[in-house]
Amino acid sequence: MKAKIITTLVIILVAAAIGVLAWRNRRPDDSGGKPVVKIGLSLPMTGNLGYIGRGVLGAIETAKEDLNIASLKNHYKFILEDNAWDVKFMHQINAKLTGLDKVNVIIDLGTMAGRLTTQHIAGKPIIHVNLCASDKRVADGKQSFAHTTLPEQEVPVLVDSLIGKYKNAALVVLNAEHAVITGREIEPLLRKNGIRFHTYTINPGERDMRILLEKIELKKPDVYIVLLNSPELEIFARQKKERGFKTPMTSTHYFSNTNDFDWIEGSEYVDYAQVEGDLLARILKRNAGKSDYTMCLGNAYDVITMLIPILEESSAYQDISDRLAQTKAYGGVMGVVRQDAAGVFRAGVSRRKVQNGKSVVIRE
Repeated sequence: MKAKIITTLVIILVAAAIGVLAWRNRRPDDSGGKPVVKIGLSLPMTGNLGYIGRGVLGAIETAKEDLNIASLKNHYKFILEDNAWDVKFMHQINAKLTGLDKVNVIIDLGTMAGRLTTQHIAGKPIIHVNLCASDKRVADGKQSFAHTTLPEQEVPVLVDSLIGKYKNAALVVLNAEHAVITGREIEPLLRKNGIRFHTYTINPGERDMRILLEKIELKKPDVYIVLLNSPELEIFARQKKERGFKTPMTSTHYFSNTNDFDWIEGSEYVDYAQVEGDLLARILKRNAGKSDYTMCLGNAYDVITMLIPILEESSAYQDISDRLAQTKAYGGVMGVVRQDAAGVFRAGVSRRKVQNGKSVVIRE
């Protein structure tokens, strides 16, 4: 008898939970009779890198505004999910967007999210566009694309900037796929150009780097190449300064991922091409109080302004896939981006310097 009561209670609770979920996901029909196209956004809105997602969202909202999206043929429903840069949440979000929400398109950010989405949507009639990954495999398959600057574009420019200036480098790499990929691009070019180096690994979440710094300094490097994200970057730079080590630091786009440029003041580095001028000012104004992040804003803006006209013509999966694949070049806000054989729209490279607490372009 007790077992039956428990079973009945479980059934009631499950039914109630399903009912609550359905009610919470209920939305008024505001499509105005237009065909509905759903675009899922998987971005880090909270956590250590939440300022990145909030910045990118501002660029997406600005692109929607510039397209006057409410006046178009389709009704575009953007479904924003916060993945907090956490693999667990990324898996859950992909399942929700493809299952419950049944989106037409998923837009995500970075290598980790991009790889997971590419794997998750395989065989499903969903288009995937990744922003700013370091790994071209985020664009594997006919339904996945990316808009980014790859390490193989950044690294030659970085190493070229070191030749003739430095002879002994300390390569400091975050133990994460995107940084490891970049490190592997850097090592052979340093070797080829006669720059000695030692490679050091820092794990995500590591907080005390003082012993590592002492170990690095024993090798007497004349430059640090630092491939760390926030917060490891700020911790490393602060503890280096506190130890009185004045060896200059450089990097690829990792320095633009910081939310505190003061710790890397004076550093020169190589970065993705970035949006500038009036458009940047408008995005930053929209993001005021939420994020002052500038990298990947142009990538996000481009993807929306490239994708929406295609969706206006057809929201059928195969049509979107074909049209994107046929777009070999696109005149974006950072110049012309060209699609390579892997499905990556390659944006350009810029050289930057941290000056008075801000990252500025080095004009040649």
